[in-house]
Amino acid sequence: MTQRASINDWFVLFSLTIFWGTSFVFNELALAAVPPSVLVMVRLLLGFLVLVAALLASGQGLPRPSRSWFPWLIIALLGTFLPMRLTAWAQLFIGSAETGVLMAITPLLVFFLAWVFLPRERASGWQFSSLVFGFAGVCLLVEGDVAAGLRNNPHLLGLLAVLVAAFCYAMNSVYARRYAASQPPLVLATGTMLLASLLTAPAAMDDLSMVVWPLPLSAVLALLMLGLISTGLASVLYFRLVQGPGPVFTAQVTYGVPAWAVLTAAWVLQEPIGARILLGLALILFGVALTEWGGRRSRSRALPVADGHPLDATRAAVAAPAARPVSK
Repeated sequence: MTQRASINDWFVLFSLTIFWGTSFVFNELALAAVPPSVLVMVRLLLGFLVLVAALLASGQGLPRPSRSWFPWLIIALLGTFLPMRLTAWAQLFIGSAETGVLMAITPLLVFFLAWVFLPRERASGWQFSSLVFGFAGVCLLVEGDVAAGLRNNPHLLGLLAVLVAAFCYAMNSVYARRYAASQPPLVLATGTMLLASLLTAPAAMDDLSMVVWPLPLSAVLALLMLGLISTGLASVLYFRLVQGPGPVFTAQVTYGVPAWAVLTAAWVLQEPIGARILLGLALILFGVALTEWGGRRSRSRALPVADGHPLDATRAAVAAPAARPVSK
């Protein structure tokens, strides 16, 4: 049962938007000295340590490895390893602001996939219209590169990699909601982060020779912020909100993350933020708002289902333990 949001909950929500919104800038700072695979491995290991500490403090523990871990492996692959790896690689070629704006499309992809694959999913015309706005925002961001074609166009490849990462997050959201929602959230997050760390280790070991030594202070600080704050602490705070004021309240973080990504990219990295990026962001977020509004209208008219509430894409995107990426 959810509880009324307190001032502390609003502060935690605001903190989450900062932690996740600034992660794209930290990615770019770290990539100046470490390859994407090493960045992801360090980030996941540091985040895993934070989650282990939180798990022990809560009196919980990981179950013994067994066949029951197979869904966790899928969640680790779709919800952490692949999207983080793709996003880090993409930021070798595109800016932090573009990355953050494109990643905002995730809730719209969740809505579409949930409507297709979750039998009880209800959808309104308003929610379907949201896809038009989201697609228009994405087209605005990529249209110039698409005209130039894929050949010798790393910028377009980077944009497409972020869209694939967003699609992975969305697929993971639907999978986690359907197959792993009964798991204790903190246990699931810790276990999947451990598995994701193991998945990225082989490539990271091969790429260690590409690390710039000694590491610049900016890269060290960026890695620490990514692992300890944007991944570990943010995950703990996220689940605190989901189990407190609830997933619908927590879903509001969707609007703040891309805005912070654009703001910090302009402030810290001096990235030029043109009308194309701002208009694309506005269209995508308007689409997300339509999805959420349409979902609330559908819920207000829907009959209760077995688990106590009708499924909707926005709620599924946040309620599933691994639906929201452990970190962007």
